[in-house]
Amino acid sequence: MIDRSKITNLRPRTLKDKPDFHALIRAGRHFTDLSEEDYDAMCREVYGVYLGAISQIDSLFGTLMTALDASPLKDSTSVFVFSDHGDYAGDYGLIEKWPSGMEDVLTRVPLLCAVPSLVLLCALYHMTSSAEGSLGLLLLCWPQVRTPGGKPGQVVPEMVQLFDTMATMLQLADIEPVHIHFAESLLPMLRGSPGNPMRPAFAEGGFASHEKKLQVPKWVIKKLRKNDSPYGPKKLQEAEHPLSVCRAIMMKTMEWKFVYRTDPQRPEGHNELYNVKEDPRELKNLYYEPGYEALRAEQLVKVMNWLMVTCDVTPQKEDGRGFQRYVRSRLKYPEAKPKKVKGKHNFIEDDSDRSDPEDQTAL
Repeated sequence: MIDRSKITNLRPRTLKDKPDFHALIRAGRHFTDLSEEDYDAMCREVYGVYLGAISQIDSLFGTLMTALDASPLKDSTSVFVFSDHGDYAGDYGLIEKWPSGMEDVLTRVPLLCAVPSLVLLCALYHMTSSAEGSLGLLLLCWPQVRTPGGKPGQVVPEMVQLFDTMATMLQLADIEPVHIHFAESLLPMLRGSPGNPMRPAFAEGGFASHEKKLQVPKWVIKKLRKNDSPYGPKKLQEAEHPLSVCRAIMMKTMEWKFVYRTDPQRPEGHNELYNVKEDPRELKNLYYEPGYEALRAEQLVKVMNWLMVTCDVTPQKEDGRGFQRYVRSRLKYPEAKPKKVKGKHNFIEDDSDRSDPEDQTAL
């Protein structure tokens, strides 16, 4: 049982320079109608229930691991436990989550890895919305290791990302990926290598105002106003205040956390900048403070570089009708005339080209 009276460390709800969706969530769920005392009690209750749910999951996971340890699969099974996202759970006077929210309480999630001969505990940051992976901040390895070469007691404070679990699983299974990705395996760190202090962690979320999800008919909005379901106020806010759920991207390093928001209707949304070394709870937004102009510009360039590098990749395999095959054919049969086919590429009118195994090879 979680003693609610001992819950005293919730992040305050009266902070300056926070995104507008904070106030909109409180108003939409009528928290502002509560007295200060009742509001505090509600937040403590939500947080207590959340901690209780975590305790239940921990107990169930312990039962699962006990059964695994007693089975013949013990030494050949790797276990990864992590969350898709966090929850406000009373912090900032809020509950649930928000698609463009980038606070640590939402984006930092736990990771527990138990691979044969190694156990890892890691704090991660999750990329919200449909984005691909996420970040981590602390790796702890226990002495009861089960992976050859594992280093007990290894502590890695540098960032890792949630999609690193994919790269780790592939390496454990000795599988070469057949697609380009930007994850990094955790196994080197598990075996004693240091993390990369220069590696930032990224998270993306939110929606653009032109997206269909936010084009809500008036009759639906009327229905949402009468909806008493837990998600009713959230959907109503997205419909009535679409800019409060605008696109957002976060970059976090060992020293700084930078959040940038934008929308075609509001090119610069409410942005955030925190010195996470001095302010790990993200209580003082420095983005609009004088003297941080150069740092803001530097952070934005780093985000742009990340987006440019990761926004698209060329195919690993080329289509059989591709340009390289055409070039090889022209070099091989310089006198042959291209055969013009409506709607298709022009290839050499020579059947021997099709039987050449070199020309069938994807580059």
